[in-house]
Amino acid sequence: MTITFDEFLKYMSAQAAAAAAAARRRKSVNGVKQEFAKLDANGDGVLSLQEMTVLLKKGNPELSDKDIETLFRRLDKDGSGLLAYSEFVDFIFSRSLAEAPWSSEVPVPQAYRNRTVTLDKAELCGIRVQQVWELAELVQQVVQKGLILDQKNRPLTENSVNMHDVVLHFVKPLTMRFLCAFVEVLATGAQTPKWFASHWWGTPFRQTARLLQFHAAQRQVPDGAYYWIDAFANRQHNSLAISKQLQQNPLQEAPFAKVLLSPQCQGTVTLVDGQGEALTRTWCLLEAYLSSAEVLHKSATHFCDVASWIQGSECSPEGTALLLDLGEFRMREAMDSSSASHQKLLLKGLASPLAVYQKGAKSNIRTSETSNPSDKNCILHFIVGTPPDEWSLTSPPEDCEACRAVKWNLRARFAGPALHAAVRDHNEERFEKLKREFPKAKDFAFSGGVSVLHTAASSNNKAFFKALKAANATGNFDLAQEDGATPLFLAALAGNDEAVGQIVKLGVKLNSARKDGETPVHAAVRSGCITTLGLLIDVKADPNVKNAEGDTPLVIAAQSHLAAFASLLLDAGAEPGVIGKDGLQPWQSTKRASKLEKTLKDAAERGWPTDDDLSGSDAATAGRLLTKVTTQVKGLRK
Repeated sequence: MTITFDEFLKYMSAQAAAAAAAARRRKSVNGVKQEFAKLDANGDGVLSLQEMTVLLKKGNPELSDKDIETLFRRLDKDGSGLLAYSEFVDFIFSRSLAEAPWSSEVPVPQAYRNRTVTLDKAELCGIRVQQVWELAELVQQVVQKGLILDQKNRPLTENSVNMHDVVLHFVKPLTMRFLCAFVEVLATGAQTPKWFASHWWGTPFRQTARLLQFHAAQRQVPDGAYYWIDAFANRQHNSLAISKQLQQNPLQEAPFAKVLLSPQCQGTVTLVDGQGEALTRTWCLLEAYLSSAEVLHKSATHFCDVASWIQGSECSPEGTALLLDLGEFRMREAMDSSSASHQKLLLKGLASPLAVYQKGAKSNIRTSETSNPSDKNCILHFIVGTPPDEWSLTSPPEDCEACRAVKWNLRARFAGPALHAAVRDHNEERFEKLKREFPKAKDFAFSGGVSVLHTAASSNNKAFFKALKAANATGNFDLAQEDGATPLFLAALAGNDEAVGQIVKLGVKLNSARKDGETPVHAAVRSGCITTLGLLIDVKADPNVKNAEGDTPLVIAAQSHLAAFASLLLDAGAEPGVIGKDGLQPWQSTKRASKLEKTLKDAAERGWPTDDDLSGSDAATAGRLLTKVTTQVKGLRK
């Protein structure tokens, strides 16, 4: 005779989850066995595989026979084919965590030693960023001691251990005794997610943790708020049940879909490594599609953010970049790197790696990849609308209207940033293709009002002319960023002569100032490009506008000892006796005892000097540059 399930059920009901009770009351393992012996009417004290299967499936019907058999063989220490109940109780209450071999070298944190709650609904298994970070710190300790190996028996490193490794070496061992989700070890009750984290399991785990941390900081997510991460919310011992999520009818009943559609879920953040691999993965693309299409039926806005890892190099550190969805076709960029090169990308509205934009705008769920080919088959069938009972009988169509619609939906999400990237990357062919496929992409602006026209004006390349054609529909070439910079100002600051030459032909406001009072003429002087200054002077831009600090372009030229620039400005009518912010005239701001000082002083006393007043090296420099400027300006004017 073997113990019946009813007998075991009486025991479990009476003890109210004996594992937790034993932990709370510090009841010994022997004490638990004695309690069981009192309730074991037949006194056999053993379980067969069949009986254990019935027992466990009663608690979780979706457990596969294979998973239960694997567990049974592991617990059947003597290989008898019968599981002594003492073995089963040892398994339930064990503190040694023998399934995690690394635990003999690195102590298992107390927080992971007991199951604190049972959450039968995976959609309620959110996790706090701090909890993810604490797990990452444990992983780091174990990895630093070389305690876990990859498939080739090489020690995993901090940069190589990914979510697959975390689940295999940490999540499963720490939850094996309870056959529960990792969140059920940490939570004290339901943890309703505020954000859905879409990620590729191949991303290094430390990057995943840092991306989440940065996103939470930028979104000002409260410390007590939860993210939904499949690896921690789903019971990983039940892989069959996870795969069956796609076959829920309707799909909205699957846990991940319930999270996305929940009114409490504010948005989705896609976590991407520096090469944008997540945007080539089938599951990530499905989640992105559901976030931007199905979720539109929610009463509140569902934001779609993208957090990207920035690869480090010899001249710039690694870091994280973030595109925050502001709604209405606008995004705000942010990054945590202090690298000067990365900051330049940020200022130009290109914080995230270009690879993210490029792969996002090329994403195609039909050609995407997944670790389990059957998952991709199910996802494509779902998109096409094939009845679930036919999914295993036929292959998804190679091409159909539904797949094309999904592809367009995914690409449209990245088309605006990708258009900026194409301009920044001097890729005119890509720019034209994006503009043709996604006409609204030209209207995309980063926060700060950085439109594609501003990016093109700053980039100093021929793609500007393509941007002009795209912007022609708006007809607003005086469009200013939030700081007041117009395309003309940005082109002048970048020394982009071709852009300046084209913009001034359009009848724009030549003297529009930024909020700091600087005009395109100021910008041209600061750029150090005298041909740009010549172009602006040729169309009668005002050289006497003072910035917020009281400096005119001539004062700036004098301070920088730019003799040729000063000559051009004086020739255009710049006031030589103007007083700058420091209370000095231009001649008092330049190098002492220089020809430029003498020229500026004479101009202040009696007006613009004659050619005889310029001599020596200053005169030679000014003369050569003025000749060059005259020639180039005439050429650009044609």
